[in-house]
Amino acid sequence: MKSSSGVIVLLVIGILCLSTYFFNKPSETSELENRTLMTFDMVVNNPPEEGSIVYKATASERLEEALKDQFIGRNWITVHFSDYTALLGNAYNKIWRAGSSVFHANANEKLNVDGHLETNYERWPVYGLPRLEIFPYQDYSITQIGTLYRFNGTDYIFDGPRFEGPDSIQVQAHSDQIEHIHELYPEINFYSYFVSSLSSTKWFDGQLGYDTPDYFELIAQSMPEYMKVKRLIYSDDLGYENLFYKTDHHWNYHGFTQGYEDIYSMIAEDYVNTSPVKQPMKIWNFSELYGVEYRGSRANNLQDLYNAYDEFIVPEYDLGNRQCYSINLETGEETPVTLCLWDTYKAGEMSKARYYDHYIHFYCSAFDNDGNDLSNEYYLIRNEGSNTGHNLLLVTDSTGRAIRDVLGTHFDSEVYLDYRNMSSVRVDEIIEKYGIDTIVMNGLGAVWTKKEYSFHFTDGFGDEEE
Repeated sequence: MKSSSGVIVLLVIGILCLSTYFFNKPSETSELENRTLMTFDMVVNNPPEEGSIVYKATASERLEEALKDQFIGRNWITVHFSDYTALLGNAYNKIWRAGSSVFHANANEKLNVDGHLETNYERWPVYGLPRLEIFPYQDYSITQIGTLYRFNGTDYIFDGPRFEGPDSIQVQAHSDQIEHIHELYPEINFYSYFVSSLSSTKWFDGQLGYDTPDYFELIAQSMPEYMKVKRLIYSDDLGYENLFYKTDHHWNYHGFTQGYEDIYSMIAEDYVNTSPVKQPMKIWNFSELYGVEYRGSRANNLQDLYNAYDEFIVPEYDLGNRQCYSINLETGEETPVTLCLWDTYKAGEMSKARYYDHYIHFYCSAFDNDGNDLSNEYYLIRNEGSNTGHNLLLVTDSTGRAIRDVLGTHFDSEVYLDYRNMSSVRVDEIIEKYGIDTIVMNGLGAVWTKKEYSFHFTDGFGDEEE
């Protein structure tokens, strides 16, 4: 019975492959992904020459690529892949979390008679219950490489586990600043999104023999109850590897797409006139197009100790009609600029230097009409014809650069404030000048925990603590 079932499965797969070859018109290029595709004609009759973007040495490799590139409905699957992986991932997380609550003592969670988590003020000191979704329990290993750590024997490198929780005094100071904004402008909605690096997972406690803190949950416990909080969740090693670069501390395009959709979901619950979540028009793989080998900040740190690299891939969204400005930190003057290096990268005019930081240069760049670099200011994006009645202030570290443009499309205007510029401006002046009614704080941690990255006010609130 088992063998006959296996034969049937193989026949079905064979029929699908044959139907792909006979009934699906082959495509030589993908407009969605903007790259050359492998066709069945290239397998034997016309194999690409060495050096070509789609070059494969053997016929079997070319056949494998052709089957992947010429599959029926490929564009539809490409566009909706992230939707369904997110849906399945969230369902998996909920099931795993429920199981962990019962079966994993290390998770330190107990259910009461009603099936809810018991109040535990020792673990969740303010609310007694978690405000964030809890990471599924995993037991992975790390090995040191230079000043960094290799994750579970892979090429994924990170800074190592966080042994200490956030500075509670500074977290409370940041919470007090948010409370002050709320007192001045009670109509503003607040959201925090935590970009969960490996350091925040507690996945290495077994090897370390140490109960590391839930860093982001401790921050969330100190945030006001009216602030919505959420964090990036991945269930296991494959989930992490799908969302982050191996050589860099930033999230890759799968990761920031998930982050954008998570933030959108929080906001859309409050604003009934929010435009629909956006899907990419194209996926630009600049590595396949132009041979870019991206070695990020961590690879740069390790140099010759480490040989891996990433593909640099960027989704392109329909951002609609908009005007972008750089705002001078001292004068508040608005200068029209072009954000991101889209035209440069599409033309293949990027640096091929071994440790060129493509993520930073691509997303951080802002040039005026005369070619002057205004990348160190903060930005304003005005969307034409939006008419939502809502205006966003996005306060973030460099992870927010990748979600800035697409998230901003859901508002009449967006002010983008890098956390390194927070001390140079007065947040109440920004709120009043641009009619801000939505504040999103996003990042890896510092925007909620570091004294140098704090809100400042015209009335001097908190300045005596400097």
